Amino acid sequence: MYYFLSLFSIFCILFSGCSSSVEIRYFSIGKIFSAPTSAKPAVLHSLVIENFQSSFSLKREEIILRDGKTRQISLSSHALWWGMPEEMVSEALRDYLSEQKVFEHVFSYPTFHRIPYYLEGTLKKFEIETFSSEWKACVALEVTLIEKESNKILWNSGLLESSVSSAPQLQDSVEKMGQALQEIFGKIAQEIPKHFPKKE
Repeated sequence: MYYFLSLFSIFCILFSGCSSSVEIRYFSIGKIFSAPTSAKPAVLHSLVIENFQSSFSLKREEIILRDGKTRQISLSSHALWWGMPEEMVSEALRDYLSEQKVFEHVFSYPTFHRIPYYLEGTLKKFEIETFSSEWKACVALEVTLIEKESNKILWNSGLLESSVSSAPQLQDSVEKMGQALQEIFGKIAQEIPKHFPKKE
């Protein structure tokens, strides 16, 4: 009888542990927008944004927290991005370039439109650095403009980095991640028209 009660007690403990719910919060980088500088497109062409790539360590929904002193990484298992970081960033850049009227049209890949110019990208960093008095939203991105038919590289951005300080808490750091991306997107929007073929 004692053996049965012991097993029953263990079962109850395990069941109660499994049934206890842990709240999982999902975050997005929000809408990244600033007023367009012109009503007309800066480049009289359309562009396709390829699905961005990233390193294996970034291919996760958990928010990456890096200790600013020890440089050790921890994963926030109860605070997740709503999608893979590289997907969120490529979609956000598409929307930003569209709203900034950099091109006539900006499409996501795949598309049925025959567009000769593609923008590929690799997300190099997407994490939050934590310090005792502040946290930092850190992003690094590299993009390449390609003429698809000839596979010719028209422009490579090199490594574009940005970090924005925030209060030492997750909610504010996630919001600042959008600001860090906006800085990088602004550089792309200013630079890419200089290397784009002029429409005859």
